[in-house]
Amino acid sequence: MLKVSYSLWQKNKNRGDETYWCRVREKGHSPLDVNLHTKNKAQAEAFIMLRKHEVELYNAQLLAGESADASKILRRDTHLMPQKGTSKPVLTLRECLDEWEANLRRRGFSERTIRTYTTNVSYVLKDLSLPITSITPETVRKQMTEHDHIKSTTRRAYFVSYKEFLRYGVKHYGVPLETIEEIPKIRQIQTDRPYWTMTEIRRIIECVHCKSKLVEDCYKAFFWFLATTGARQGEAGDVEWSDISNDGIVTFRASTTKGNQVRRVPLEWRIVEMLGRLPHRGRKVFYDIHPNQPGRFSVLANAVKKSGVKHGGLHTFRHSSSMYLYAHTNDIKATAEMLGHSAATALTYYQSSRSPDQLRDMVEKAFGENNQLPSPMDRLLEADLI
Repeated sequence: MLKVSYSLWQKNKNRGDETYWCRVREKGHSPLDVNLHTKNKAQAEAFIMLRKHEVELYNAQLLAGESADASKILRRDTHLMPQKGTSKPVLTLRECLDEWEANLRRRGFSERTIRTYTTNVSYVLKDLSLPITSITPETVRKQMTEHDHIKSTTRRAYFVSYKEFLRYGVKHYGVPLETIEEIPKIRQIQTDRPYWTMTEIRRIIECVHCKSKLVEDCYKAFFWFLATTGARQGEAGDVEWSDISNDGIVTFRASTTKGNQVRRVPLEWRIVEMLGRLPHRGRKVFYDIHPNQPGRFSVLANAVKKSGVKHGGLHTFRHSSSMYLYAHTNDIKATAEMLGHSAATALTYYQSSRSPDQLRDMVEKAFGENNQLPSPMDRLLEADLI
């Protein structure tokens, strides 16, 4: 038995096209939004009535014990409008992007991923009122050239999303296959991971300035918390007062940590004093900071610029903490446990390279005592020559 329902609605009323859409709900599947490519409401309603009749007829045949073919219902086809005796209409980039968005949602992509994909593609295409036939190998080459000035990491994110959209266009809209081949693999430039010394971190925190003294104190405590615990900015932002025990240990819960790893980290005495001066205005410790990463970064960026320290971000506190901890303890396992990483990950990403002087000192320390060579004076003494 098929359990399929159809509902009719209008999308994009403010854009002027006002085409009718059909929302298909089938048991066991996520809802599917399909563009019917018509502005005639009677035609759209007639089409839905036809689909409902086909479903009812199929269920009746099953109850009667007759053989029935469910594929003829086309209940999950993305192009549901019949085009008998007429050529298929040329869709705009906006319509194609809307159908691709519905396809991603049907495939189970998260809303955050879908929003990222569609935003990136919209940025590359710019004018979405153009027809889908405007995408050619020449236009793709031009788009690649126009974005050469963008950072390689950002450019790669844009064109990975755009490449996925082109694959969908090749399959459904007749976009030339050569357009995909025009997008090469974009190599990301690997740079040294920045980190700050504790002196630089103190200078940055001193330069934090906000409109309210309460918010300013909260940000200073937040940044020092990141620097001394090595926590990710999302983990620190979700810390609640109940996560901090009386013995000065904070517990990062599995629901907020990357990889669902619960870990307990001791707090440095200065952060304990700073937290003690913060008011309990809600469940979260850092209640007065911006709820999103961009807002938090803007406060940090202004402080970094004012302090004259080299550029960095919120995650730079985590790199700095790992460098400082390992340099003063030489315990890679303890550092990794505090950061919530395995020892192999910490060795790969957080240990800085050793200078030649450090390597020479290490060799002398390791082998100097075990390979003591007698001096000429010792040999003379042993031979009773002096």
